[in-house]
Amino acid sequence: MYQWLAVIPVIHFLLLYAVTTKDMLPVLKRNYAIMYLDWLFVPFNYWIGPGVLFNKWLFLAFLLIAGGVVVLLHSRWQAITNKPVETRLFFSTRGLTAQGWIHFIFMCVQSTVVLTVLASHAISSLYLLLLGLLLLYCVAYLLVVMFVRRVRVMSKAEAPFVVLGIVALIIRGPLYLFGF
Repeated sequence: MYQWLAVIPVIHFLLLYAVTTKDMLPVLKRNYAIMYLDWLFVPFNYWIGPGVLFNKWLFLAFLLIAGGVVVLLHSRWQAITNKPVETRLFFSTRGLTAQGWIHFIFMCVQSTVVLTVLASHAISSLYLLLLGLLLLYCVAYLLVVMFVRRVRVMSKAEAPFVVLGIVALIIRGPLYLFGF
C-alpha cells in the first residue's frame, strides 16, 4: 500500500540532476549522501507497508517536528561562511538554490517518514530490516564524513541528529524484539 513511497528518493535525485548545471554537476557527484546513501531509502520506503502500521496522523505530527529540524539545519548550513563545496550546491548569497529547495522538501518528507516508522507499531520481521537500513545509513554517513571527507563529525550541523538517530535505532531494535 505504501510502496509508492519508494519513488521519493528517485524523484529527489532526478530533480536534482535535472536542475543542476554542467559546471555544478561535479559538485553534485561529490555529495556522497545524495549519490549513494540516499538510495538506501528506496528499499526502506518500499518495505514500510509490510513492515509497520503506518499512522497518517503520526506522520502529520512528525511533519511539523521534522520541518522544524530541517529549517534549523538549513539555516545553520546557510550561516556557514566558509562553505564546503557540497553545501554551495544548495545555497547562494540569496538563500536556497533550486537544488536547495528540492533537497529541503526531500529532507522534510523523508525525515518524517523515518520518524513515523520509528514510532509506529511493527507488524512483521521486516521491521528489523527497516531499522538495519536506517542504521546502515547513519553509520555510513559518519564513516564518509570521518574517513572520506576527513571532517570532524561534531563540526557538522547534522551530527547531533545522526548520533541521536543511531541511539534511537539501538534502543528501538530491542524494544521491537521484546514486543513493543
